[in-house]
Amino acid sequence: MPVIADALVLLGACILGASLVPVRRIVAVVPPGGLRRSWYVLGSLIAIFIAGYLAYPFLSPHPAADPAGLIVPAVFFLGACFVWIVSVLSLKTTLDVRRVASLERENITDPLTGVYNRRFLERSLQREFAKAGRHGIPLSVLVLDLDHFKQINDRLGHQAGDRVLKAFAEMLVRTVRDTDTVSRYGGEEFVVIAPFTGTATAATLAERLRASMERAVLLPAAEHGSSEDERGGRGAPPGQECRPQSRRCQRSDIALRSFFYSGIALFLRLPLPALS
Repeated sequence: MPVIADALVLLGACILGASLVPVRRIVAVVPPGGLRRSWYVLGSLIAIFIAGYLAYPFLSPHPAADPAGLIVPAVFFLGACFVWIVSVLSLKTTLDVRRVASLERENITDPLTGVYNRRFLERSLQREFAKAGRHGIPLSVLVLDLDHFKQINDRLGHQAGDRVLKAFAEMLVRTVRDTDTVSRYGGEEFVVIAPFTGTATAATLAERLRASMERAVLLPAAEHGSSEDERGGRGAPPGQECRPQSRRCQRSDIALRSFFYSGIALFLRLPLPALS
């Protein structure tokens, strides 16, 4: 009996050690924060249990040929099995949730620019306009269209155009507030939804976008120079970046139409760096 009891406890310790493997994978998957810290604590508790399991055969008495002496080792063993099963199921659930979240994110995200796509934009507009109308909350929607964008694709190629769109979307995300939503409507058209934003605040946001566009470097000279060489065009001199102030860069326009829930519409023309 003592041999069986010790074997059950030691086998339970091994099972607890095996349960640390899925716990470690969960810690690697979940984002930093309170949830990850909780799994760290759980892993530490399992390690403490393993130490207790290993010490039990040396600290507990072993009644000779007493079947009742197997009750506690059996509970230890079944408890270790329970911890292992819960750890494995938790890992499977975590991976499934992450997979579903990834699919949902891909369903509402533009694959090129990383901002929200038109599907998410249409749902957001319906939700925000309904909320604004129901509660009388100001709402602003800024629609941005890159004029003459086709020239970049024609002269430098679609890869250069894609890089310009990505850089422009990143600039928008950096410039708008955390409460604003940036979406790609289609092609070179983007939309910024600014909840709780009236006319004056929206005009300030538009001015901040204009200032950011003046400083923007949408396509470094090293990139668009090599692209033009492949197409036989003329590029900017090496080391020269495409800024609005550059003589090799053509200033086109971005049509910014700001529609306010209050019924006031503001039309602005902002300079956009583009390649000649």
